[in-house]
Amino acid sequence: MDGRSLYFARVNRGKQSVVLDLKDTTDRDLLLRIVDRADVLVENFRPG
Repeated sequence: MDGRSLYFARVNRGKQSVVLDLKDTTDRDLLLRIVDRADVLVENFRPG
């Protein structure tokens, strides 16, 4: 399974993810376009 567990594949089936560098203006613009049509947004920012 490409190094992923069966559990991971099952729980995340049908989900999409993306990694963006928000310091890059192109990536930031892409994020804003994605958020406009997203149902859910999960972020992983460092505290502070």
